[in-house]
Amino acid sequence: MAELTFYYWPIRARNWLVLITASVADVSVHWERVNQDTPWKEWAPFGQLPLLKRKVPGSEEVEVLAQSLTIARYLARRGGILGDNDWEQARSDEFVQAWEDIHIQFARANTDANRKAAMDALFNEKLPAKLKQFENLLRGETFFADGKIRLGDLAIFAGLDLIVPLQPDVLDQTPKLKAFYEKIGAHPKVKAVTQLEGLSSWFKRE
Repeated sequence: MAELTFYYWPIRARNWLVLITASVADVSVHWERVNQDTPWKEWAPFGQLPLLKRKVPGSEEVEVLAQSLTIARYLARRGGILGDNDWEQARSDEFVQAWEDIHIQFARANTDANRKAAMDALFNEKLPAKLKQFENLLRGETFFADGKIRLGDLAIFAGLDLIVPLQPDVLDQTPKLKAFYEKIGAHPKVKAVTQLEGLSSWFKRE
């Protein structure tokens, strides 16, 4: 058994930030792509995915961590990309939470009875101002003045990477944010995740 095993469906959704963070942070994680026959509910603390199972080194003990953002923060801290000090770590958390607000809106639109109308309203009425806010917070090529890639950057990239396929021109009005998205997306360790095959997108436009 690998020391760290991540359990999630073979889709692009709540797993995206976790997988990208593990790759950039150089933390080895085995992804167990679950299906309807995978037994995970009996040991899931909150009865839902994703889950991270940890084999305690030197023993047979196994520990479980739930909640996607908690898992991402753990991996970032372990890999040294959460932030170099308390302030930078707090800034990373700020961006994680800021994008989570947007993710929740997309999740609601995605499950709306009239998904197309809900998605259209989100893209056309609410999202542009949010994207401009993020663009204004860039400190050069990333969200940190020294240019290092931290969890906060990855949270914004992972979120964008879930919605850009739904509307490819969504970043055209925020060119600096678009440049950021393209820069992070070109990182080899990010591409190692984004180019994974056999995955479907949970978010749909129609």
